[in-house]
This record gives sequence, structure tokens and C-alpha cells, in this order.
Amino acid sequence: MSNANYAELAETVAQDVLDLRAEHTGVKERLAEAETALKGLLPVSSEVVLKDGTVVRHVVQTRTSWDGSLLKELLSKGRFTRVTKRVPDPKAIEVEIEQGRIVPGEIEAAARRADVSQIRVTIPKRDQIKV
Repeated sequence: MSNANYAELAETVAQDVLDLRAEHTGVKERLAEAETALKGLLPVSSEVVLKDGTVVRHVVQTRTSWDGSLLKELLSKGRFTRVTKRVPDPKAIEVEIEQGRIVPGEIEAAARRADVSQIRVTIPKRDQIKV
């Protein structure tokens, strides 16, 4: 491939990348607007089943994060080391709670929970698609 062809091809592909990024931004914005509208129409825990069997649900998940500084004050040094890396490790905290080595009430002040409302789509397997 000559340098001229290479430069022309690189320019074409670069322009494609820029065009696709612009499209992607527009699509993300429209998707966010459509999901917001659907969340307004579908009560939490309800669903719509499309003609082809695809299920669209409005779900809410609770995500917990932990205040590392406060956890350090609330737990013994050994227990704190067990449940943290550089930041608190939610799975390690759950293990310690399940095994009875941490009482949930003693660290509750360090928990930060956030409900995240989502649209979840379940596409049926090919052999279950209704036509």
C-alpha cells in the first residue's frame, strides 16, 4: 500500500470513528430519555412482554458502599484488615457478617446504600421466539 493510499485510508477511518462517536453520543442520550419515559410508565417490579416474547422489566437494585474511615473506627484492626483492601470489600464484609464475626448493627453507620432504577430486557431463546 502506498503512503498516499495509507494516508487516505487512515483519514477515512478516522472520520468514521468521529462520526460513530457522534452517533453513539446521540443514541446514548435518546436511550436515556426513552428509559426515563419507560420508568415513568412502568411501576417498579412490573413488566411488559413484547409480541416476540421479550420481557422488559422495571427493577430497582440496592447497592451498598462503605465509608472506610468510619469502618476503621467501628471495627477492630484485625477485622478491618479482613474486610478491606484499599477500600472496604463488600463480599468480605458479607462473609464476616454471615459467619457471625461482625454484627451488622455495629457497622451500619458506615454503610451507604443507593437504589438504582433500571430497565432490564430478557430476550427469549431462539426456539421460544413467537412469530
